[in-house]
Amino acid sequence: MQPVQVSTVIVGSWNPRIFTPKWIKINLFGLNDGEEIQGMVNFEEMDFGFHYHGINLFPKANLVEVTFDGYDMNKAELASSIINKILELLPQTPIKALGVNIRYVLNKQDPNIFIQTINNISCSFGEFELNQIKQSQNQENYQINIISDILKDNIQSNFNFHYSKIAPFEPDFINLHFEESQKILKNGN
Repeated sequence: MQPVQVSTVIVGSWNPRIFTPKWIKINLFGLNDGEEIQGMVNFEEMDFGFHYHGINLFPKANLVEVTFDGYDMNKAELASSIINKILELLPQTPIKALGVNIRYVLNKQDPNIFIQTINNISCSFGEFELNQIKQSQNQENYQINIISDILKDNIQSNFNFHYSKIAPFEPDFINLHFEESQKILKNGN
């Protein structure tokens, strides 16, 4: 089971004007002044962002988001490095929270224990049907939230690793959370 998307969101009071193409190239992606990154526009939310080697970076006034599609260990390491550099270079930014989101689309017919547990939960109220389940678990430094949308043909599960206290993160913290999500999917815990 591979994720369809991985995103890390840092919620805070950001100054998006700091995130110029030159500043991002040199400070976050570690490129030389002559090397290029791509600009991109999210038309749905009217956001401007940057793209380099499969990593998307969207700086906004209320959050900074770093995303990549699918799962790739190297992209996860690069995304972790970018997040750590942002936190290191902009320490005066008031930050409220950080979340690592790992989104899966799961086959409802898979005999996996996580999927079968979701399939076996039954709750109804009148003519309403259960179409979403949220599960949470507190860890030492973060909270795991799993939100599963139950659709006709599949289950879309988002694993959110939520930090309310921001401290230096392991260099490969996104990979560690990917492994944790895989363990939960395989073993149910």
